[in-house]
Amino acid sequence: MSQAFIIEVFGCTAGILAKEQNRFRFYASHPLMKSLEGRLFKSPRGAEVAAEQIAAIKLARCVD
Repeated sequence: MSQAFIIEVFGCTAGILAKEQNRFRFYASHPLMKSLEGRLFKSPRGAEVAAEQIAAIKLARCVD
C-alpha cells in the first residue's frame, strides 16, 4: 500500500508527498513550490521544512 502526505504551509497546500521505497517524492500543488517538484526527502518533516523555508523567503520579498 502506498503512503501519501499533504504538506501545508501557512494554511495553503504546498504539495503532496508520495512514498517511494525509503524516501518521499514531492509533487508541488502551489506555483511557489515548483522548485521542490520531484525532489526526494527522507521524511515528511524534511519536506515541510523545505516548503516553509521557500514560503518564508517569498513572503519576505513581498514585505521588503
